[in-house]
Amino acid sequence: MATPPLVGVTTSVTVDKSPERAYVNAAYLRAVQRAGGVPVLLPPQLDRAARAELWGRLDGVLLTGGGDVDPARFG
Repeated sequence: MATPPLVGVTTSVTVDKSPERAYVNAAYLRAVQRAGGVPVLLPPQLDRAARAELWGRLDGVLLTGGGDVDPARFG
């Protein structure tokens, strides 16, 4: 049996509550699993070394988006 791909899933962070929390809509996790992958949550608080370690192990990344992306970034 083949090893399922590891798919990083970006998370959002609460900014108006304490303690701060990273979260993701569970529908993203279910979608990765239905496609045969294993979701790996990617909290934005990871330091550079941890990010590098994770990026080297992931087979793909799902960018979940969010309301904080400036539309000017898309041209």
